[in-house]
Amino acid sequence: QKLRKFCHQYHLAMYQQYATTHDSCRDEGLRISFLKMSNAAVNQPNRNAAAWPRSKFLMLIAIPLLAYCGASLAFDVFELKSAWQDCNDFSGSHGCVTKQQLPPTEIRTVQDRHYAESDEYFTLCSRKILRKNMPKLPENVTLNFGAPDWNRNKSHVIVARHKRIYGQTGNHLRAFFKSFDMARDAGATLAIHDEGFPIDSPLNEVFLGLHGNNPHRNRLLEENFGLLVIGPRDEMPSYVSKNASIEVVKSSSMFWYKSELSLHGRKQHRQYLLQHLYQITADEMKKHPDSTRVVNMCSPLWAFFGKDIKGPENNEKMVNGTRYIMNITEKYSVVHSRFFEGNGYKSLEKMHKKFGVDPKASIDLPPDYITSILTPLGMQNKSIIIIADGKNTEPVNRLKSDPGIGHLIHLVPPDVSSMIGDMMIGILGDVFIGNPASTFSWFIAQSRNALGLDHSYLFLKRQKENSTNRSDDNSKRGRYWEIFCNDDCLYDEYPRTGRNASASDG
Repeated sequence: QKLRKFCHQYHLAMYQQYATTHDSCRDEGLRISFLKMSNAAVNQPNRNAAAWPRSKFLMLIAIPLLAYCGASLAFDVFELKSAWQDCNDFSGSHGCVTKQQLPPTEIRTVQDRHYAESDEYFTLCSRKILRKNMPKLPENVTLNFGAPDWNRNKSHVIVARHKRIYGQTGNHLRAFFKSFDMARDAGATLAIHDEGFPIDSPLNEVFLGLHGNNPHRNRLLEENFGLLVIGPRDEMPSYVSKNASIEVVKSSSMFWYKSELSLHGRKQHRQYLLQHLYQITADEMKKHPDSTRVVNMCSPLWAFFGKDIKGPENNEKMVNGTRYIMNITEKYSVVHSRFFEGNGYKSLEKMHKKFGVDPKASIDLPPDYITSILTPLGMQNKSIIIIADGKNTEPVNRLKSDPGIGHLIHLVPPDVSSMIGDMMIGILGDVFIGNPASTFSWFIAQSRNALGLDHSYLFLKRQKENSTNRSDDNSKRGRYWEIFCNDDCLYDEYPRTGRNASASDG
């Protein structure tokens, strides 16, 4: 009986070793077969030892049976190794990186596989994103899915609660990013459900290629971001400890979580996440350029520039059967006008106390506020596209009536305007001017930073009257704005702006 138990346990150990090692292989069929073999070993004693005799008289044949059991085990191991080699051969020809092939400090990136359409760039809504301009992750730091020193302990799993999501899209995005901070600080594995938060919102609202119809979605999320995707009953994969501590966390708790990770560490991890999410999105756009999701995401940009982005010489555009004639320049700036359902000034006051930003300007949008940013960039005579929540039309009307820049102001056509479309036109603009109290603006600015697109402005304040940096012309008019706080401010902790204001943001 002891020999039979030993043989059975040894078989089981070998099956499970190969099953778990095989977890990251691209060929799901082979992985499932390994797991089935493992389960069979659990449910059935070793077939060669099942009928071992128990009487002392027949113990004389125990040694030959043990030899037979060992030979059988060797044969099984040989078969498993052969299958594993077949999997490696398959994986190598399809760009799969297995766990055994990964050195401890190597970063798994989609650039190294088939997602990238070019070594030099990828394309979002017909606009090229140059890889050479994207921030590079440091080579001298041990990273796990872009996060420094993230020990994904399989005995501790943090599960993002998928119901009763906090706030709107901007809040959902921030909560999603903060969930990684929470898991990293706790040394835990991060799990999400296959519906609700964050898979439906914000991931499927903001990015492409992660919908439920994609058979590789769960693998993409685990291989690129370290996320486990589980069903509604919290079923964990076999390699998670049966006695694991499962901690379910609300999205609101994730939104307000303050990480132990340094600002620089948070910054590089956000850049990693956004670069990979948009590369997967670009791959989906390439495979399905005319899908409804792609059209919704890109229609605002195409309404101005056409699908082929021809520039100012082609001012007549057809979008969804509607003809638009616009005097648009090839380079353009985007201004985000946000009113927060009347709570905007209260939110800005919080930002004023934390960062020193002007407590009114990013809501009122005085024309000199805009021109003080655009003039040094040579963009003062280029088109300005407004993306707005529609809650307060006064700032937009003020800009349109200004004699200096009024003729440059454009609004996204209402029949193609959408949350994701407005977001993309802001991300892909030459200049972005946002509201520091809006998580929507923060996300656009963070995305631009991760994709290597400069000139995002959220942090401005009025220059002091006695400043020596003011030009004579601006000094006479009493109009001068100081741009302060570099990109690091985009990754600082978001201050509490009041329950109503923060929960309604988007």
